Amino acid sequence: MTDLRPIAPNDDEWRALYEAASKFFALKPWQWMDDIHLFGVYDQETQTVGYGCIMGALGEVLGLGMYPGARGYNELLALREVGDDEATLADTASHHFALMAGFDDRQDLSKEDLQIIRRLGLNFRGRQAWPNFRFYEPGYWPSPLVAPQARFLTQALYQAAIVSQNYQNDPDALLKRPDKVLVRRPGKAGRDWVDVWEPLPDKVLTVEGGEEPDAGFIKLGRSLPQVEAIWEIDIFYLPVTIGKAEVRPKMPRVSLVVDHESGLVFDIIVEEDHFIERVWHSLIQTMRKVGGRPQSFWVRQPNVALSLMQFAEALDITVVRFPLLPQVTEARMNLLSSLLNG
Repeated sequence: MTDLRPIAPNDDEWRALYEAASKFFALKPWQWMDDIHLFGVYDQETQTVGYGCIMGALGEVLGLGMYPGARGYNELLALREVGDDEATLADTASHHFALMAGFDDRQDLSKEDLQIIRRLGLNFRGRQAWPNFRFYEPGYWPSPLVAPQARFLTQALYQAAIVSQNYQNDPDALLKRPDKVLVRRPGKAGRDWVDVWEPLPDKVLTVEGGEEPDAGFIKLGRSLPQVEAIWEIDIFYLPVTIGKAEVRPKMPRVSLVVDHESGLVFDIIVEEDHFIERVWHSLIQTMRKVGGRPQSFWVRQPNVALSLMQFAEALDITVVRFPLLPQVTEARMNLLSSLLNG
């Protein structure tokens, strides 16, 4: 019977990755590069481009993020279109589709990470100096790298170092072609990597939901009077794990509906089958409970706005996106605190 489990990197691959990370750390490119300075690195195994940015300009998170393909690029764009608050910080850990090479304190590494480092005979000193590698995918707990990911991230660290050195005197030159991105590609026979300016992927947002909301629910909603009210709505992943230990742990999605004026939490839905349709259904039930439909839904994230748009338009409810929504963010942080603190 074929073993379908992911193949972990062997010790030679781990050693190469840690060596690349150590050289990248010694360069400290975050001293002149910012995470807005996007570039690409071609993955020879998957024949796709990973879109990279260097993190650490603020000194909080140090490392390199590589976002594979058009999906990774669009996930990065979506994160950049929301405000800078506690909700955004939480989304950063759960909405990435990326390979991450970070530098943390020793106590932040897992037991498995430390075992690999000891087995390889490596040692690191200081705060935010210990390499940490993870694959992030929305809906899943960050997972260790598999062998192909480790090989690509090794190459990406070397190419990111070259890009940062080439643009050390003027990193903003990477931004001067708004419709294109600099991509590092292997030259002839896979050697002598070169710079190629290539078109950015199309901007696409993933929208969930059926083709159209249930006509019966829409009729029920339209029978209710429209009231002067604004509801803040957010959909996000909870940083708790579900599922069996032998498979990749998943994080459940949650929909949260809060009254903008009072901060009253109307509804909380934990992920289940046909999640967006369930959100629509629950919104109608909430309208029935309060005796009317609001004038507007306020949301933070562009994909949430699109998921609600068809439903809202059928009910003459506007959907407005704001980078920051204090009421729903406070409710979200309270929910998270209650879960973590029991």
